[in-house]
Amino acid sequence: MPEAQPSPGFLRPRWRGQAPRHRLSWRDMLAFGTVLNLLFGFAALMLAAQGLCTAWAVGLHLASTP
Repeated sequence: MPEAQPSPGFLRPRWRGQAPRHRLSWRDMLAFGTVLNLLFGFAALMLAAQGLCTAWAVGLHLASTP
């Protein structure tokens, strides 16, 4: 009986350049990037609403910008 191959995971094919470009651009960059930006933006709004230093809120909001 052949041995089961381990799952390649999420990062390994991308790091090695084996992931298709259409998957990288549409699913990874658009979907995951949008979700990440929304989370950072929401966290920055929460910091601003709590009355913390505005510079921290702006820094957190801009942290996900490449």
